[in-house]
Amino acid sequence: MERGAATGPHCSTSAGVMAQGGVGGGQYARMAAPKGDLGNPWSSGLCACFDDCGVCCLGYWCPCVLYGKNAERISGQPGCVGHCCLWYLLSAFFGCACCVSGPTRNRLRAEQQLKDVGCCGDWCTHFWCGGCALCQEARQLNATSKGSAPAGAYAQPAGTAPMSVPNSQRMNTAV
Repeated sequence: MERGAATGPHCSTSAGVMAQGGVGGGQYARMAAPKGDLGNPWSSGLCACFDDCGVCCLGYWCPCVLYGKNAERISGQPGCVGHCCLWYLLSAFFGCACCVSGPTRNRLRAEQQLKDVGCCGDWCTHFWCGGCALCQEARQLNATSKGSAPAGAYAQPAGTAPMSVPNSQRMNTAV
């Protein structure tokens, strides 16, 4: 049997491990992110903040908002305010926002089967390089989500017509 080959209904792949068991006996208890050289490369490096200046600025001046947007996109559930507030409260009062952002990074790595960027793991990456980690995650989400708005942008709701300026409010450009 080759390394990482499927072994049953709840099997492991070459890049991630899905544990058997959990509640109900056959449900996945946890999906581990790839370790070491296994997995896909990140779309950009940890310190490549200036690859996307909009994300860089949002991560520098409003990291709680960037975390909220990233967490919303990773979880697939609408609304980033709760994530944003939780990150801010943990950061401002306890200095440990990495307690929520580390596991979120691990979930992103597991879902996209990304390589681990260092020996420290996701929690330590967020503890020591939190802003850079948030920006890297946003760039990864932007690179892998086709047709969705970037982390710093606001998309127009589906099914709505674009807004236009009425003729009575247009500027007269004739001089």
